[in-house]
Amino acid sequence: ELSAKQVAFHIPFEVVEKVYPPVPEQLQLRIAFWSFPENEEDIRQWQCG
Repeated sequence: ELSAKQVAFHIPFEVVEKVYPPVPEQLQLRIAFWSFPENEEDIRQWQCG
């Protein structure tokens, strides 16, 4: 979980999806979870700028 969080913080998810050999799907799901803001205010801020 910690590694998924760190990858999400430092590497765009699009890059993770295209890595070869592929990142296991379960790990991709955790990275995707950590790749996006948790609350609505952060989503608005992320979307606008």
